[in-house]
Formats: sequence, structure tokens, C-alpha cells
Amino acid sequence: MRTRIVTVAAVLGLGTALGSCDSGPKAGEIVAEIVTPVTELGAASFVTRALEPFTIETATAACPGCAVYTTRVTDREIRGIVTGRFGAGPVVRVTVSDRGVRDPYSIQLLELAAPDYSLPTVAGSSLRFQN
Repeated sequence: MRTRIVTVAAVLGLGTALGSCDSGPKAGEIVAEIVTPVTELGAASFVTRALEPFTIETATAACPGCAVYTTRVTDREIRGIVTGRFGAGPVVRVTVSDRGVRDPYSIQLLELAAPDYSLPTVAGSSLRFQN
């Protein structure tokens, strides 16, 4: 009888522990914002990367009326361009393998274009993931 009670208690304890376990990676989105002194942009090219074993799934627009076009280099690197009319603020949503950690993910601004197709300097501008 005592063995049966211990076994039942062990099974219930294990079930409770597993049911309340909330660890492990959680795929989801992180948003990148552009920091720039340029008041109006028409396009920005970027590259986003993840350190192994993390991955990047997709990149989509985070600014109203914008579109993002990407090419997958590897499971850990996507290159893309965001187009539309936008300024400083959120521009790209990146779907990652674990949204709970930010250190393994990076995003780099490569080039900018104004709505009139001129090419403002990227000096003083950057992309970063929001906290």
C-alpha cells in the first residue's frame, strides 16, 4: 500500500512540475526601429543575423504602408529592403526562434534612399531592436 501511495505521489508531482514548466525557447517577433536624423525616407536596406543555434525565420514591415522584400542567405541571416514613406521609428518585424533573448540577434543598416531617390548618408543612422 505504501509503495502505491509513493508511486501515485511521484507521478502527480512529476505531472505538476512538467505542467508548470515554462522554460525553453519561444519563437516570436522582435521589432527593429530606425534611428535617423533624416525626416523622410523611401527605402532602407538591412541585414539581420542570429548566432548559432538561434535562427531567423522572416522579416516583415512594421511601419504603416511599408513593404519588406527579403532574401534568405542562411537560417541565421536574412538580407532585405523596406520600402515606403517612413522616418525614425519601427520599420521591420523579425520572426526569431527565441524572442526571449536579444543578444544573439543583430540588425545592421546598409543603405538609405529618400523618396526622391537621392541617397542620404547612413552616418548618424542605425537600426536596432527595441527593448
